[in-house]
Amino acid sequence: MSSIWEPCLLHTVGKVRHTIYQSSCQCLVVLVTLLLLTALLHAVTSRMFQAIITMTQLGIPDALEHGPKTSQQLATELKVHQPYLERLLRLCDRIGVVSITQPKASPTAAAAAAGSNGSSGSSGSKGTRESWSSSRVHISEGQLYHLTQLSAVLCESHVNSVKHMVLLFGDHFVAFSHLTEGIRSGQTPYKLFAGGLSHWEHMRKEPELYERFNK
Repeated sequence: MSSIWEPCLLHTVGKVRHTIYQSSCQCLVVLVTLLLLTALLHAVTSRMFQAIITMTQLGIPDALEHGPKTSQQLATELKVHQPYLERLLRLCDRIGVVSITQPKASPTAAAAAAGSNGSSGSSGSKGTRESWSSSRVHISEGQLYHLTQLSAVLCESHVNSVKHMVLLFGDHFVAFSHLTEGIRSGQTPYKLFAGGLSHWEHMRKEPELYERFNK
């Protein structure tokens, strides 16, 4: 009797083993995918945090505290490169620490824009591209940048200001760029960043860091 059922049992065991193997492979693929997505999320989060640190270091929240401004006004006030400043502001808009509004176009400007679009339609694709590019530049120059509830706490005068804490995190954030070298050499990444000084030694040497830490 056992000889009759033995092939069936062996076939069933084989199918079960194959199913388990396939399930294990699928689970492994899912696990690896989740790990990669987690690593990607951390990378994206790091870029977002660096954007917040940079806007705080440049003084953008304090510059916008009393009302919205254009990128040209901000660039002039903060003495920075306007096109790169606009890139930073667009990123900050995406993560919710800056909001962008378009100025209301006057009837004269709207009519002029409509006339320009109509005349450029007969001049070929080159003229269309130039008109589109000119329009984009005009809109960009008129955009107003505002603080949000998230970024308001980055202002110096805010009752719950976290400005100095963010700046302090920025100091430590830079030190992490030496992590690979630190693991290879067995040295602390912060010491590599600070020229061999520990965090406390570095603060004693740099009064600004010490003052920021105490705030």
